[in-house]
Amino acid sequence: MIALRRSFFVGGIDFPIRTDFREIIELEKKLHNPDMDEARRIMDAVNFFYKTSPPVDVQRAMDQMLDFYRCEQAPRPPISEKSKGRAFSYEQDAPLFYSAYLSQYGVDLCDIEYLHWYKFRAMFEGLSPETQLMRVIGYRTADLSKMGPEMQKSYRELRRHYALDIAEADRERMNAVEQALLSGKGIEGLL
Repeated sequence: MIALRRSFFVGGIDFPIRTDFREIIELEKKLHNPDMDEARRIMDAVNFFYKTSPPVDVQRAMDQMLDFYRCEQAPRPPISEKSKGRAFSYEQDAPLFYSAYLSQYGVDLCDIEYLHWYKFRAMFEGLSPETQLMRVIGYRTADLSKMGPEMQKSYRELRRHYALDIAEADRERMNAVEQALLSGKGIEGLL
């Protein structure tokens, strides 16, 4: 069973945190905000994550935030060493997330009042490869070097069709941040 964390206990003080999936998606947007420098993005995200003032130790506060984002799971390697760019965007792929959760779980992501981030991510991990969301992620992350020429051509067309609309510099930075978050590395210098 998943223990649904709602706070972090630091130095004898309980710090309540934001836990709804929509709030954590908003947190991710704050971490990727191109209009702020790295230090401001981190502080903006940390201040948002903690419902009250964050712990004084900013590094510890950030580490806890990243642990929560990863659902306190061990860091994972990239989906594919050969894949370029992000596999998905919560914002741009919102219709695909909506339809996948509704069709597979009967969960209406627009109408649900609250869904803990850990549950949202567990459900994401359990999505059938038959959902359009997982198909699109597959198109974006497939290792084309293991395919024949016709299949490569087909996948390149599908990648263009389902490409995420972000600038190349932002795409590279966001991919680096996502990989760092999932692999347990720090994000300093990436934001």
